[in-house]
Amino acid sequence: MGKKITDLELKSKIKEALKEIKEKQLKEKRIGCGGGLVCVVTLSAISYHARFPVNGKYTTRLIGSNKMSLANAFKKAIELKEECQKENIRTGNYPLFKKFWNDFRCEYDKTISRDRIFNVNSFYNTILHFFDDFRINEITPPLVCSITDKINTSQNNKRNAIASLKQALDYAVNYGYLPANQLNAIMKLPQFKKVKTDGYKFVTADKLKDCFFSLLSREPKTARVFYLLLALTACRKTEIRLLEWDWIDFSSNKSKYGVITVPKETTKTKAIDHVIPMTTTIRQLLLNWKEESLIDNELSKYVFANASGDKPIYERYFDTPVTRYTSQYIVLHGLRKSYRTFISEHMKEQGFNETEIELVLNHVPFNKSVVNLTYDKYEYTKEQYAVLEYWNDYLVKNCLTEEYLCLFSN
Repeated sequence: MGKKITDLELKSKIKEALKEIKEKQLKEKRIGCGGGLVCVVTLSAISYHARFPVNGKYTTRLIGSNKMSLANAFKKAIELKEECQKENIRTGNYPLFKKFWNDFRCEYDKTISRDRIFNVNSFYNTILHFFDDFRINEITPPLVCSITDKINTSQNNKRNAIASLKQALDYAVNYGYLPANQLNAIMKLPQFKKVKTDGYKFVTADKLKDCFFSLLSREPKTARVFYLLLALTACRKTEIRLLEWDWIDFSSNKSKYGVITVPKETTKTKAIDHVIPMTTTIRQLLLNWKEESLIDNELSKYVFANASGDKPIYERYFDTPVTRYTSQYIVLHGLRKSYRTFISEHMKEQGFNETEIELVLNHVPFNKSVVNLTYDKYEYTKEQYAVLEYWNDYLVKNCLTEEYLCLFSN
């Protein structure tokens, strides 16, 4: 509502307004006084008006002339607002949540980032749309708990969605849709408290099909290629999201099927380039995707490019489905844990050692330092290839659904 004006400030502004009206031949001049009070100045009269929102639209009501004191005018403005809101309550003039949500988003989206818009869209599509047929005054803690209890998603997802719902109802109060927000204390309930986790969630390799690939089998092809390449290479998601075609050498003599070289500037450690030897599965997946990525015989710089082809797809595009469907079991970074746990279980029988296992993850091996790697110019691509081939074979035979298997078929 803004800071309230003082008597002296108002008198000064009225003099300036009268002068401006005469000079510019204006009909009237309005002075915002704060606290929902407006002073309307004309050459013949000066009056106070109350201005406040009702159902998202501002309305103005006459209070009286400026003969009354400013303090009394502020008091009358509050009384008029409360009287109007009570009348709104008596008539039961509350919008359905669906209509109100659209009105709220028209204003709210102007103040937030694109990523935040993407998040809020996700909250509505997964949880908040269940409130569409309720009037906003009917949205109470018992109703919210009853609806969210039936939704199969993580506690943190529910928490974030209900926090957005509470924010929307705060807007409803500020803009005269509601007299009060009944969800003010809802975030204190146990089911909406933030869940603290120990590191990144992951599952063992034998559960990847049910807890990851099956749950993401209906995602667009771009997302499925991204998830599969991430799992096959055990890379960090930023390395794959920013991947460029120039970093992929299908005819490199370093490895049988070519290599992917992620420049050190793009890696987390920024110590050495991340060299990833391609297995037959990785190679075929990328060849197929390269062919599909051609638009008018032109290829974007990026493997996962946006619609215009000049930038990589933004992170939320890949994160949101995971947050929605798999985050209660595994997150994207957890795929690296799944790889490491699986390979550790089989390293002795397969003859793998820590060096190549860690270099696949682009970690500095336990038995080396950055200095060692600077002087050690031996390329472990052959050893890394053996590790990745074993991991890839297991994924293909045991973890992938048909929607993923078809991505690298000839």
